Amino acid sequence: MPDDTLGLIIQAHEQITRENSPIENVVLDLSNNTGGDVDAAVFVLGWLLGEAPFSVKDMSTGAMSTSVYRADVNLDRTFDEKDTVLDKNLYCLISPVSFSCGNLVPAALKSSQKVTLLGRTSGGSRPPAHGEPCSRSPAPCGCPSSRTAPSMTSTRGSNRTITSIISRTSMTVPR
Repeated sequence: MPDDTLGLIIQAHEQITRENSPIENVVLDLSNNTGGDVDAAVFVLGWLLGEAPFSVKDMSTGAMSTSVYRADVNLDRTFDEKDTVLDKNLYCLISPVSFSCGNLVPAALKSSQKVTLLGRTSGGSRPPAHGEPCSRSPAPCGCPSSRTAPSMTSTRGSNRTITSIISRTSMTVPR
């Protein structure tokens, strides 16, 4: 079994979309994810939503830049409906331990209104340091046991792989 996010998603996609697959529900577990690679987050969003739009606003000028990403999950070199699981019931598990990209992904999923979030409010953008208490969790966060999330944290994703399976279109709108 692959130990990186992209490999796990590609393998899961093969199983979910195989002929006569009985799978109707897809659950993405980010409940123990303290963050990771933004490229992996974009890939996951492209897989679940078909398109992963990201907007950034320059606070000094008001200019807005939007990039839309799609992922070639089935590796056929075509960005199409066969690269997503939008025809399934989609769920994402979150918890106070979810931080950074582990929080970015659920926020984008919630905004899409195509995925049901389950669990407790995520932790935000920065995980507590090792042993530092988390105000949203009864136990200290940041310990090694809460930082292992092989199901979503990219441990060895390469930019070459990511570049070949993610498409991006961008536009900047001045204000």
